[in-house]
Amino acid sequence: MPVRSIRRSLTRRLLIGLTVLAAVSATATFMQARKSLTRQYDATLYSQAKALASLIHVKPDGQFEFDFDDRMMPEFKRQKFPQYFQIWMTDGSIIERSRSLGTRMLSRFEGKVGRPDFRDIHTTSGRTGRAVSYRFFPQLDQEDDGERGSELESSSARPKTPPVTIVVAQSRKPLQRVLDKLLLIILLGALLLPAAGALLVAWSVRRGLAPLDDLARQVQSVTPAKLDHRIAVKNAPIELRPVEAKLNDLLSRLEAAFNREKRFTSDVSHELRTPLAEAMTAVELMQRWPDDHEIRTASAANALEALNQMQQLIERLLLLIRGDAGKLALNFASVDLTEMTRNLAADFTEAANARDLSVAVDLDENLSVKSDPILLRAVLRNLFDNAVSHGTEGTAVHIHGKISATEVEWTIRNSAPALNLEDLPEMFQPFWRKDDSRTGDAHSGVGLALVTAFCSALAIQLHAELRPDSTLEIRLVFPPLD
Repeated sequence: MPVRSIRRSLTRRLLIGLTVLAAVSATATFMQARKSLTRQYDATLYSQAKALASLIHVKPDGQFEFDFDDRMMPEFKRQKFPQYFQIWMTDGSIIERSRSLGTRMLSRFEGKVGRPDFRDIHTTSGRTGRAVSYRFFPQLDQEDDGERGSELESSSARPKTPPVTIVVAQSRKPLQRVLDKLLLIILLGALLLPAAGALLVAWSVRRGLAPLDDLARQVQSVTPAKLDHRIAVKNAPIELRPVEAKLNDLLSRLEAAFNREKRFTSDVSHELRTPLAEAMTAVELMQRWPDDHEIRTASAANALEALNQMQQLIERLLLLIRGDAGKLALNFASVDLTEMTRNLAADFTEAANARDLSVAVDLDENLSVKSDPILLRAVLRNLFDNAVSHGTEGTAVHIHGKISATEVEWTIRNSAPALNLEDLPEMFQPFWRKDDSRTGDAHSGVGLALVTAFCSALAIQLHAELRPDSTLEIRLVFPPLD
């Protein structure tokens, strides 16, 4: 599939739209102008026809009189684009015609009496012309005042005046010249508008897409070594700000992930270094005194213990990786949380007594949840181990459990005066220790990280809170009961 360019696509569509708009506008403008100019041209012809009609009178004897003087209307005798007229009676006989016609005749056509009828005709020169036909009743001549009374008495006896038809025509060339000039101007405008529009569109698109170009340059400059860079588009439009914010959020998460990976790699190397050094030392002792049975036995035991520590650490790391990838095999079943908690409390009694800690268990009876028994036991064991191992000596570890209408809540508390609020999100990261000097002990440093991964897989809500009395509270909220 070909790669599309927003710039080219937007420019092409705008130019096509502008060209179509220019063509439609030019056509509409010309059509309207032609209609208006033709109407004005027709109005001039109609005015001439009415002026000529006012010059026709009917005498009392029924004869027509036409008081026309072409000196008063020179348009009928000029050489260039003259006007023409011809007047007919109802029977087709000609009353008068303009000298500009020469020996030619105008075509006769009639409309309704008192209403003009406009048509395109061929003039005497053979060119297309414009003509108006005006049919009317001519005026009757008035007699002297002395005879007016007798006229009124005899008016009923006079014959009715027949209508007269007058046709006034003129070549369309003057009108056509104006229309041709107008058409030329409109066509030039229609051609120049897309050309000018192309420059305007190109400038507008370039300026409009400048923030996108800036965004692309800044994104391209991001490398694994520059994940601390944040996108800041100058004069970013409203539509681009959510993208900018999301990219910065993604960079923040990538930076945090890369930092975690670096720290994880460093911590794994550090955690494996101690048991590996112990194993190598034990092997060297066995090589140095191969005949000393006591040294060989002790060294072998030390090497085996170091290898066991490395094996446990690797197994926990593999579990953590599978948990983060969502690849843990889950087998959900009904679990008696009360019984599991009490059994674990009994398992940690010896370790708690060694640190002068008391373990207080306060649980509702028959706390039942639907979960994976093996992973859930690992979660509770790691929380017990954390509380017993790091709680202040001489204090108590409290475990509470209660059930509501829709969920089960399990809480463990221990004294933690060395912690502060900033430590809470960090303590669930692999190999995190409040005291960096405490390495190489019995803890792998991934216990709480496993708790986080397992709770996520089991859909258990995990909350950590540091109370004002320096008590660390870790709370598990299980999914709603069926």
